[in-house]
Amino acid sequence: QAFYMIGIGDDLQYDAEQGDEKAEEMNNINKRLVELRAVAKQINSREALFKLDQTAYPQVEQLITEFEPFVTLWTVTMEFNRAHPSWMNGAFINHKADYIEKSVDDWTRKLYKLERL
Repeated sequence: QAFYMIGIGDDLQYDAEQGDEKAEEMNNINKRLVELRAVAKQINSREALFKLDQTAYPQVEQLITEFEPFVTLWTVTMEFNRAHPSWMNGAFINHKADYIEKSVDDWTRKLYKLERL
């Protein structure tokens, strides 16, 4: 389950359900933005058929670009916290070191890229 960290003074509370909901919300918004990009391309193709000037939609690309770090952050958080309980509480013999290493490396790489933004 995903952890959603809420800072309250010096105390930190973790709400797994809220973290999953937030990650799902980010993914849904991202899907809608990608659909919006597809609609813009479809409009441009129809404009081309009628030999009209193609309309530019720079706001769509800007929204997708600006929103991507949030999607990445919440997705990594959700993936990590879904795997974490089995890593910590599961039978040691069931752990696949290659999978864990690949997952952690992937998450680290994604978060490093976010840090550079």
